[in-house]
Amino acid sequence: MTTGSPAALGYADAADWVAPFLEECAQTLATETVATYRRKLDHFLAWWTTTQPNLPWGFKLAQEYAQSLETTLGSSRTRSLHLSVLRRWGRYLRERGRVNSSPWDRIVGPRLPVWLSTGWLQLHEVKRLLRSFDRTRLSQLRDAVIVRIMLKTGAREAELAQAKIQDLHHAGTEAWLFLHSKGKRKDEPVLLVTNVKQELETYLLRRFPDRQFPPDAPLFTTVYDEEERPIPTREMRRRITTALQRVGVRRPGITPLSLRLTAGKQALAKQAPLAAVQEMMRHEDIKTTKRLADQEHRKSTAAERFLTHY
Repeated sequence: MTTGSPAALGYADAADWVAPFLEECAQTLATETVATYRRKLDHFLAWWTTTQPNLPWGFKLAQEYAQSLETTLGSSRTRSLHLSVLRRWGRYLRERGRVNSSPWDRIVGPRLPVWLSTGWLQLHEVKRLLRSFDRTRLSQLRDAVIVRIMLKTGAREAELAQAKIQDLHHAGTEAWLFLHSKGKRKDEPVLLVTNVKQELETYLLRRFPDRQFPPDAPLFTTVYDEEERPIPTREMRRRITTALQRVGVRRPGITPLSLRLTAGKQALAKQAPLAAVQEMMRHEDIKTTKRLADQEHRKSTAAERFLTHY
């Protein structure tokens, strides 16, 4: 691996820099995210050695690869992810002094759709959903708590499926729940306000009436063959979908993810600062949060409603 003054970077040398780059990423990113990075870089290197083996690192190479992605990958999101990984890798090589500049920073990726494909619940639907659970049954109480946490914190189903009792940190009448966020190695907290904390405690006391809460026990469980086990993400999504259908929320675009987006949308509607909503939703880029705000703004201020004179 070359570490001296930058020279033209060819395929073989570039391939040698993949492993150290991924090792550094593994210090802050989740294992599955690092694996995704590896697949994207392998895809690029395979394209490089088979289509442009004599072309060195530079803008021409980056431009041709970006054009090839347009013809081979239909999804703009997938193309954006490929280019995002290459930008990060290019900056790594520049910071290590292996190249003077990264051509990937000059490549304009596909524009992501401003209009989110997943919708959110209206306030009357939120209230109807929360009232729909039979809290005398443990499984229904669990589902009610899951739904409330998602609606009040923007937590994802997969994060709640992984959570353990030890991830709950009490703070007076409130509590912080540390979640293993998507694509990240570190845990990030969401705040459980008083009524959410109380309902979660009610559920836990039903499971552990002796108040002995095993720290390693899953926060949410289900029963298979008379044995209590962590509730799988798939089952959690199925039960949320069933609850939505039960209260008549069947619009296109409404999915379990809608509960998370509803938390962000309702916080914005109540004048929460955009940066605070970004922290609650745990978006790395505030542009992601702004897409939610922009879509709601378009819906609520549509000029079409002013055209009442014809």
